[in-house]
Amino acid sequence: LLLLAAIPSLQRLLVYMSWINYPWGNLANPTAWGFRPDQARSLFIPTPDNLSLGAWHIVQPNAARAVPTARSPAHALPHDHWTVKTDDTVFLYLHGNAGNRGLRHRRAFYQTLLTAHMRARRRRVHLLAIDYRGFGDSSAVLPSEAGLKLDALAAWTFITRDLGAQPSQVVVVGHSLGTGVATALVHQLSTANTPPRGLVLLAPFTSIPNAAIEYPWVPVWLLGPFKSLLTPLVHEKWESIDRIPDLACNVLIVHGSKDIIINQHHAHALFKR
Repeated sequence: LLLLAAIPSLQRLLVYMSWINYPWGNLANPTAWGFRPDQARSLFIPTPDNLSLGAWHIVQPNAARAVPTARSPAHALPHDHWTVKTDDTVFLYLHGNAGNRGLRHRRAFYQTLLTAHMRARRRRVHLLAIDYRGFGDSSAVLPSEAGLKLDALAAWTFITRDLGAQPSQVVVVGHSLGTGVATALVHQLSTANTPPRGLVLLAPFTSIPNAAIEYPWVPVWLLGPFKSLLTPLVHEKWESIDRIPDLACNVLIVHGSKDIIINQHHAHALFKR
């Protein structure tokens, strides 16, 4: 089983789990997921390699409840409603593996983040939640590290070019697998001297190889002292531990002490870097 997992295509299926495309439903209609028509719109963002990413652009917080049908649909609202103003903040949310942007806990997080920021700063706030290639209603191809890096860059380009945000207005948020994607994006932007305002890492890992040999549902423990030999066989690296020292923005790392999937020591190692 472990040797089979070293096959690149099978490994990508195991790492990204994009085949778990849940919940089912029309992601192109945000109102079906509890958003007001004037609060969220569905988008398709082109990538540099000519794929398409499904996304939600959410503006302002609300209680995520049913809406009257008399409200204007998102496409009928003026373009100015969706553009980023001078005092606005934009969050780019990069989710973990398995499931799409409509998962209940992800939608709850969008609302919590928007509401908390709105109460703290009393300024308009945006959130862009994308589904990577192979996830949700994005192009149906097998995800890879190289591909997800392009997806994150496409989302960043949409925020800064199409929405008109300055890099200093954007906070990149990554959760679990998304912390690797977020760190890689911010590293690329830092190298180009266009870093975001900040980076938030929720339940991060140091690298996929390091996380893989500790994964509780895979019997790598049977290999005992030889399990480190598996590390070179992991093709999807996401080596955040090597990238984080070069980031040119503030970084917030959050990790639960009871996380059974990714041990908290990964967060401590990233912090010490």
